[in-house]
Amino acid sequence: MNTLSISKDSIYGALNQHSDGALTPSKQGRQYKHKKVKETVVQDVCDHINSFAAIDSHYCRARKNKKYLDASLSVAKVYRLYEEAYKEHERAPLDKYRRIFEEEFNFAFHKHKKDQCEICTSQRNNATDEEKESFEEHLSNKLKAREIKEQEKLAAKTPFRTSCAFDMEQILLCPHGQSSSFYYKRRLGVYNFTTYDYKNGDGLCHMWPESKGRRGPNEVASYLFDYMKERSLQSVKEIHMFPDNCGGQNRNRYEAFALWFARNHLSLSKITHTFLEKGHAETENDSFHATIERATRRLELYTPDQWYTAVRAATVFKQPYKVKQMTAKDFVDFKSMSNNVTNWQLMTMGRKLCGAESGSFS
Repeated sequence: MNTLSISKDSIYGALNQHSDGALTPSKQGRQYKHKKVKETVVQDVCDHINSFAAIDSHYCRARKNKKYLDASLSVAKVYRLYEEAYKEHERAPLDKYRRIFEEEFNFAFHKHKKDQCEICTSQRNNATDEEKESFEEHLSNKLKAREIKEQEKLAAKTPFRTSCAFDMEQILLCPHGQSSSFYYKRRLGVYNFTTYDYKNGDGLCHMWPESKGRRGPNEVASYLFDYMKERSLQSVKEIHMFPDNCGGQNRNRYEAFALWFARNHLSLSKITHTFLEKGHAETENDSFHATIERATRRLELYTPDQWYTAVRAATVFKQPYKVKQMTAKDFVDFKSMSNNVTNWQLMTMGRKLCGAESGSFS
């Protein structure tokens, strides 16, 4: 044993496998056939997964096919609902159900969390010399944008100035609750566009159901115009805004036109739009949204009006959030206005504007 550096288990194992003067083949690493799941059971699994009411992605990208299930669900919870729904039938085991869910369906769970920056993750350790230079510029822009935001937070306290950060919260669904029957229904989406005002720390919410409007650039631009109109009536002359980098909502020519329109029709002398660096667009709105989600997690809400009330009462340590209910009449068609008034295809020197065809620009 010492010479061959083997243990007793190896010797006894070899002796036990000895048969007719030869060792039997090793069975290590072999996979035996598992019990095959019937096709009817597989179809039941597919029918059950299809019965869930899925929603589009948070940013409503028309070119993305991934669908999202309710944030309170997981594969384990979905499987428990499957067991409850098919308790009188033959059922697939959890591993088979999970395999079908992950391989056959383009579903994910709509969880609102801070995403890691893709640029930082991919280039931190494996970047080439050329990519490192771009990565250093990315980090520099991140710090510069945050520095500007901190300066503007202080400047917002001065008279005739204000600054804010705004973002769209994940879709709020009604009816909302813990009942398992809710997950199989086509629910009404309620949109919440939030603003954190750095001047006085107010939380502002413009909310509307999907039957009254979408989440596109017209809706966002209409809200911003409404916000700037209210601030201009309060003798504010300069506004500094900090949005995220969502091209379908914020970073597009229609919102730029809305800012230009506000500058020419309201008593504002200066409007500044600062986009935070991609992947590092964290603002106070993230805490704003988390507070709403915690406060409403165990509530049962059946109508948009109940959502409005729940959002107003979401915070207990600060003054209540202000909620404005938007209707179809409140949304302005800035898209048509911009096409009729301005030419966004060419710059002053005759060169084509970057992103003019898609509606977004840089």
